[in-house]
Order: sequence, then structure tokens, then C-alpha cells
Amino acid sequence: DYRDVVLPDDATIYADPPYRGTGCSGYSGGSFDYHAFDAWLAECGRLVIVSEYTCPAGCVKIASRPKIALMVSNDNRSVKNEGLYVHESQLENYLILMSDSSKSAWQGTLDC
Repeated sequence: DYRDVVLPDDATIYADPPYRGTGCSGYSGGSFDYHAFDAWLAECGRLVIVSEYTCPAGCVKIASRPKIALMVSNDNRSVKNEGLYVHESQLENYLILMSDSSKSAWQGTLDC
């Protein structure tokens, strides 16, 4: 459980939860609690970069790209915009991190 992980003070976390509205049910422990995840993003005090189709509560989009989504059960393909989001309380930390080109391979992708 992500809430049980001890995070160093200077940690930057990449989170790839089940995407909202996709009906993903392949995770142990039942359905994913998005409200609890959104609350954790607001409270954890760390820079968490979230990959999602839908912006989590209290977050801002920092980047996006089109992604082909394939529904295996019916071979149906669609293009969706996959976004990267950070909680608004960590946006300044993200901008500082991205302004240091020695730490960033993603410089220039800011979308907010």
C-alpha cells in the first residue's frame, strides 16, 4: 500500500495508479480508492508526479501526450490524452527541480 511506504524528505515519486474511469480491476485488495489517493497527495508533503487520464483533485497538469488505448476484449482502439500531474502544493518544487537542467531530462515539457 502506497500509504505505508516511508518516504525520504527529498523524495520525488512517480505514481501510476489505475486510471479513473477505465474499469481496471486487476489490483489486489479490491477497487482503488481514488479519494484516499487524492487526500494522500495533498498530505504526503513530497513531490509526486502522477500519470493519469483525469486530473486528480487539487492537482495541476504539467505535461500531456496522446496515447493509443487498446481494449483487449474487443480489439477497440482509441486515442486518449495521458497527463502528468502534481499536487498544487508541490508545483513550486516541481518548477525548481525542472529549472535545474543537470537534474532534468524532461526540461521544456511544462504544460501548466
